[in-house]
Amino acid sequence: MEWQYVGASWDDGERTLRLSYQSKHPHLEYFSLWHAPRGRGPVEHTQYLKNLSGGRITVGAHPSLQLDKIHPPKAAYVESTQVFRGGSDALMAGGTQSQPVGEAWETVVPSRPSDGGKVDFIQEDRQTQIPFLMFQVDQTQGLYVGWAFSGAGQIRGHAVQDEGETALDLSVGLESDFLTDIDNGETLEIPKAILGAYRGAQSDGSYSLHRYVLDSLLPRRDDALPLPTLGYAYYYDGNQPGTQTEQDVLASAQLAKSLGFETYLVDAMWFPQSGDWRWDPSRFPHGAKPIADFLHANGMHFGLWMAWTQASTSTDPGALTYEAHPGWFTHVPIFAARDSAPAAVDNINWTAQIDVGNDQARSWVETETQRVVRDYGIDYLKTDFSPIAIHSEAQPLRGNHKSDVSYWSTLGYYRIQSQLLEHFPHLRLEGCSMGGKIKDFGNIAHVHAIVGTDTLSALTDRQSLYDTSVMFPPSTIELYTYDAVYSAV
Repeated sequence: MEWQYVGASWDDGERTLRLSYQSKHPHLEYFSLWHAPRGRGPVEHTQYLKNLSGGRITVGAHPSLQLDKIHPPKAAYVESTQVFRGGSDALMAGGTQSQPVGEAWETVVPSRPSDGGKVDFIQEDRQTQIPFLMFQVDQTQGLYVGWAFSGAGQIRGHAVQDEGETALDLSVGLESDFLTDIDNGETLEIPKAILGAYRGAQSDGSYSLHRYVLDSLLPRRDDALPLPTLGYAYYYDGNQPGTQTEQDVLASAQLAKSLGFETYLVDAMWFPQSGDWRWDPSRFPHGAKPIADFLHANGMHFGLWMAWTQASTSTDPGALTYEAHPGWFTHVPIFAARDSAPAAVDNINWTAQIDVGNDQARSWVETETQRVVRDYGIDYLKTDFSPIAIHSEAQPLRGNHKSDVSYWSTLGYYRIQSQLLEHFPHLRLEGCSMGGKIKDFGNIAHVHAIVGTDTLSALTDRQSLYDTSVMFPPSTIELYTYDAVYSAV
């Protein structure tokens, strides 16, 4: 394949440089877009590959950003920093890692939108990091790279020798085994990378990123809902999930009002089963209306939990079931018996996950999430478990290479979030994902807050804030606490 340079164009209003190339055999078009957002922060690099060959083609991994032979200033002390996600437990799986950059320097920053418990997945959590790498030169200047995508990918870096001096090679993008198919006339987007530089200490680089997130990435928002918001989440409150009634929730909402909370979130207890997104008719005979009316009459915002990739064994016609749509599921689900854990505890079928990389599954979620927000008067929607699949049998047209499952699933997730915000401009979105497993510059462009950690402990909250705020402004980091003993620390 031979690429030919076609030309370049600069859009002054959009501050975007577009470089165009083409290949004749097969007939492809390639576009490289460099965007410089106004204000502080990095430049962005996004690429597009359009198939005009007349048939389907298979493509492999192409770096979102590749920098070769970067020469640090001579006689300077250079240090690299990377950040662990710490989603399940910031104490055990979080932290920052810094190391001197010399002739033997080498690192990998793996990024995977993994979900799971803090015991089973601790090792994977330790390996899974925020796709970001920062270099600090003395206390005078710095450079950073990042990846604005939530699928499986990585940043790789190593030292090389160039004319007797130590230089650095960096690569950002999809995992090296990535393969996917592009149909004729279709355009593949190669995920966005960011590249920034700053003067001063590492905190100056972080401030530059904070401004970038707030000014250029964070979804539009209605000023009527504060950022951040002080929220009260009703889940246990002395009762097991699945036993609370309308009266219990209203009493809790009254308490939250008296304490000065701005947002009241009904957490994972309002539905009969995950996938059957009705207010449990036996416990909430009037649905959401009494709660929404009370909150809105008292100037509060109504939040709701919804793990919309999880299915149900319900016989209700509107419920999501494996029997109705077996081709949507990541694997054949195992539903817990209704009289055994975990279903009897919270009625959430954790092992019954659909893959929104499947267009039909994504369309169902779009319709259902919009119905829930519209019909229940929701101001704040919390997404949990994993909206992104990594391993899936649900993408016969898209994920048949297996290595591209998370790519298409991520795009499906982004589409669902974007459609919610387009239809409901007032809505705030929280990305929980079992406590901050999906932390990256792509996700923060589709939620207003990313959960830091899911331990509900004062110590781990502080640790998560320290770690995550290297990249994200504190106002976008959601942290939970608890009025009882949830953790030993």
